[in-house]
Amino acid sequence: MNYRDGWGLVEYGSEGIRHERFSSAIFMTPVPEFKGDFILIHARNAAKGQPFGMLDTHPQMRASEEYDLHLAHNGEIDKARIQHGLSDKEIENRADIEVFLDLMSSFKGSVQAFF
Repeated sequence: MNYRDGWGLVEYGSEGIRHERFSSAIFMTPVPEFKGDFILIHARNAAKGQPFGMLDTHPQMRASEEYDLHLAHNGEIDKARIQHGLSDKEIENRADIEVFLDLMSSFKGSVQAFF
């Protein structure tokens, strides 16, 4: 795999939360400066049939009044099984991680209740 389909990061530290995504391959991007205490980096090689581009790179993020949720994953999520009221047409051009985060962020209260 060459992880050509973009990459992203989430950095947590005393200066707050930094969330960035890049459309270029990770090996073609200068390494950014890090200052945080926790850093999540994910390089993406999109699964066959999944959309790709800067908006589809990981980590993906959803926010509510209660939390910010960041997620990166490897493998595939069966988005048809978790589409949660969305039509097949609505999920057709969306990455599986987007559908999953929409489902998770639709729960009221603690996200931990989902797990």
